[in-house]
Amino acid sequence: MITVLSGKDKGFMRRWLALAAVGLLVLCTPVPALGGSGAPNPAQAVKNHLRHQRGVEVSEVGRYSLSKGGWRRIRVRSLVQLSPTGPVGSYAQFSGVPDPGPRTLEADAQDSRDSVDEYNFISTGGSTYVRGEPELQDGKPWIRQIPSAQDSPHITVQPINVYDPRVLTVLLAGKTGRLDTGGRLYQGTTTYAELSKAARSWYDNDHKKISWWLWTDAKGLPTRLRTSEPSGWGTHPGAASVDTRFSGWGQPLVVTAPPADQVIDQRELVPDYS
Repeated sequence: MITVLSGKDKGFMRRWLALAAVGLLVLCTPVPALGGSGAPNPAQAVKNHLRHQRGVEVSEVGRYSLSKGGWRRIRVRSLVQLSPTGPVGSYAQFSGVPDPGPRTLEADAQDSRDSVDEYNFISTGGSTYVRGEPELQDGKPWIRQIPSAQDSPHITVQPINVYDPRVLTVLLAGKTGRLDTGGRLYQGTTTYAELSKAARSWYDNDHKKISWWLWTDAKGLPTRLRTSEPSGWGTHPGAASVDTRFSGWGQPLVVTAPPADQVIDQRELVPDYS
C-alpha cells in the first residue's frame, strides 16, 4: 500500500531527514583527541621521507664554553642524502672558531682569525673526502680519509639523531607538545642511556642529561632541534648547546664523489698509519 503524505507531513519528513543527516555527519566526522594526540607523528613523518635519492638541507651552530673562560663555535651547513635506513651521503661545509685560551680576545683576535678551521666534506659510498689542507695534498684538493668504525655519512655536532624514527619515538614518548608557528613544539630532557635503547650503535650508556626542544611543521617534520648539555672535562666544567635547522625535506639529491684525479688517499700522506 502506498501512503500519500500531506504537505504538512512532507515538511515534517524533510526536517526529520535533515536532522538525521546532521546527526550522521557528527558521528562520522573525526573529533581531535584532547591533549594534542591528533597531531602528526614526527617519527612517522620522518620515516615517510626516508627515501632513495631524496634529501634535506641542514644548518647548525654548536657553542661550547667553559665556566673558567674559553669558548668554541662550530658551524655546519650540509645537504644530507637519505635512504630507507637513514643518511647515506652528504655535502658539508664545516667551520670552527678555536678557543682563544687565557689570552685576551684583543691580543688573540688575529691569531683566532688566522686559525679558523674551515673544511668541506663529501661523504658517499662508504668514503669520506675532506678539503681544507692544501699544503698536504700534492696539488690535489681532496683527501679520501682512512675508513673508521666511527665514520658517519653526514657531518653533525647534534647529539640527537632525528633521522632515526626509533630515536624520535623514544624521545617523544608521552609528549604531546603545543601549537607553535604553524606546527608544534616539543620539549623535555633525556640521556644518552635512554636514547641507546633505540640505537645502541649510535649512543653509549652515559646518564648525562640532555635538555632538548624540537619544532615540527604542520606535517610533523622537524624544522628545528635545539639541545643543551653539560660539557668540559675534569676541573674545567662547561656547557654545550647545538641549534639545528632543517628545510627542504624530500628534495631530489644524489651525492657524488670528487673526480678521481682530484683525490689523494690519506694513506699516501701517512704511509706508516696502522
